[in-house]
Amino acid sequence: MSVTVILAVAVLPFIFLLKILFDFSQSSISSLPGPWYTRFTDIPFLYARLFGTSRHYLQRLHNIHGSIVRVGPKDVSVNSIDGYYKIHGVGSHCTKTPVFDKIRFSHSPMLFTMRDPQAHAQRKRILGRSLTAVRVDQEMTIRRLVEMAISQIKTEAEDGRVDVYKWWRCLAVDVMTEMAFGRSFDLLESGGQDSPVFKALEKVNMKVMLQAILPEVLMSPLKWAPIAWVRDVVCCTEVMFGHVMAALGELRHSPKCTTTMLGRILSEDNSKSRRAALNDDEMGSEAAMMIVAGSDSTAATLTYAVWEVLRHPILRQQVEDEVAALPSDFTAKEVEALPLLSNVLEEVLRLYNPTGAPVERLVPPSGISVDGWNIPGSTTVYTQSWLLSRLEGVFPQPEKFDANRFANPTPELKRAHVPFSIGSRSCLGMNLARMEIRLALALFFRECRGAQLHHSMTDDMMTQVGEFFIVPKAGRCDISVP
Repeated sequence: MSVTVILAVAVLPFIFLLKILFDFSQSSISSLPGPWYTRFTDIPFLYARLFGTSRHYLQRLHNIHGSIVRVGPKDVSVNSIDGYYKIHGVGSHCTKTPVFDKIRFSHSPMLFTMRDPQAHAQRKRILGRSLTAVRVDQEMTIRRLVEMAISQIKTEAEDGRVDVYKWWRCLAVDVMTEMAFGRSFDLLESGGQDSPVFKALEKVNMKVMLQAILPEVLMSPLKWAPIAWVRDVVCCTEVMFGHVMAALGELRHSPKCTTTMLGRILSEDNSKSRRAALNDDEMGSEAAMMIVAGSDSTAATLTYAVWEVLRHPILRQQVEDEVAALPSDFTAKEVEALPLLSNVLEEVLRLYNPTGAPVERLVPPSGISVDGWNIPGSTTVYTQSWLLSRLEGVFPQPEKFDANRFANPTPELKRAHVPFSIGSRSCLGMNLARMEIRLALALFFRECRGAQLHHSMTDDMMTQVGEFFIVPKAGRCDISVP
């Protein structure tokens, strides 16, 4: 099998050369602003995506060329509020690109990857009934798991330091699996170190990028690569899917089948929804995507919130005082009403938006006009909420953490703050994510009052890395708890 891999690698330069020649012959956007070489190739952009630096690459180009930048012979990056809403807002005719067809856990497409608007709307109606509203019993379950995470943090801190990122990751996975299947994967009990699900999640980021960039003819042979890490990356989604299908099998025979997110879909039995019901493969794909989308993103947000608050002693004292005033049996609604904690959360979502990959859409045949530029049909346009949240005209000193930035937001700031996207493709689980994060932060700053960053922590260790999901460079965030 290694011969196949060698041949695949050897032919790669020739494929790129043919791609350059073909793209140049097809280009119809050469008049748009951008580096000269992007008239011929998008390879520098693909390279940046593969190595998790696309947001910085695009940021440099937009700083030079403005809100519209050509990044390839058929590719344009857009970084303006009006452009973002034109591409993603309600009524937009821009659709997902063929790249999304390659991103899957099994044979079935997922809500996240569906390109057909009608199929997407039908799937969204099925899942939306279970995902958009968070019930009281679900809030109690989330709180129970958060309390378990805080207990583990305090116990491990007795040794002098504790990695909160690890425990936030365990919490996020256990919350998603408990909500979906009625039982967690027990990462909070085990610490997640030996969990195959945890190990698979660590590699999904790279797998998705490879699926998006490499043609299938090069992707498939990597299953037999001589390097174990490469094989693990290629197979990580299969590992995740296998564990999800096992959990779904248990759910079908569980008394919780009618109370969990996926269980309610399984148990639906009415004539209106029968034709839209999901088969096992479709259900498994959606469940796997829920876990992936709701784990690293939530864990990273919690980690950066703790990091920033503990970096600012006065802010830490203020947050601790605010959550200490809550009653012992406080609810998520009461936490949501806390002004300072809410402002901190929104600023963390702005500055450390955990979804860093450029989101691509296909321009309709009629083309679109953005910021005075005409973008022809069939062009691929890219946007990034990470970039949008750094527009200096909207967010003064955009690289600075300002806990009061959202205290009195301008209408323009509100429009530019889109951590969960907008329109029909916005995140279905945003309400669940916000509840989980608020409860976790409130309980953490109540129970771990006086916590400090461990002296070994540096700014470089918390640099954001990754593409599909952005995580701390060091893969940890150590604190001490008195």
